[in-house]
Amino acid sequence: MMMDIEHKRQQLQNELDLAQSQDIRNVLGQFSTPYPLAHDIMSYLYTLVDNNAEVSFLEPAIGTGVFYSALLSVWGKFPKRALGFEIDSHYSIPAQNLWNRTNLQIINDDFLNYPLQAKQFSLLISNPPYSRHHHISYQSKQKLQKMVYDKDFWPCRFVLLLHNVIYAMAEAECCILLVDSQ
Repeated sequence: MMMDIEHKRQQLQNELDLAQSQDIRNVLGQFSTPYPLAHDIMSYLYTLVDNNAEVSFLEPAIGTGVFYSALLSVWGKFPKRALGFEIDSHYSIPAQNLWNRTNLQIINDDFLNYPLQAKQFSLLISNPPYSRHHHISYQSKQKLQKMVYDKDFWPCRFVLLLHNVIYAMAEAECCILLVDSQ
């Protein structure tokens, strides 16, 4: 069953990527993590945590759910709670339909709009969108700067764009964050 849904997810990812122009995907920073890498990362995480503990899963940039799929494959069971955010309805609506028989809740919105309570999730994993600063509106930059200053972080590009992820990471038992090296 797990491999069937992953096969469907990969087909869906390919179809959605082909239907979206490269320019739009570039502006939004949408580049999916390959499943073998997601599976390897999840397998490594599995060695770091108590395998009998209940997992609560958070993915701030879920796309079609590659990390959730890898989690199901490696853990072999549904997490206690699973929440993903996807800003682009081109991906979020089909992903919701794909995962509708699981406990994954996908919210079609920007993760940064949802302050999370400390220790809500034991596992945070993400390959956040990499988008150049000139694709981000002035208003969004101002909002992010205010959020960063309110948390007493000094802004840098990484912290400015991912401060909520960093805050959530500090509260999670285990987390992986992939960052584009460009």
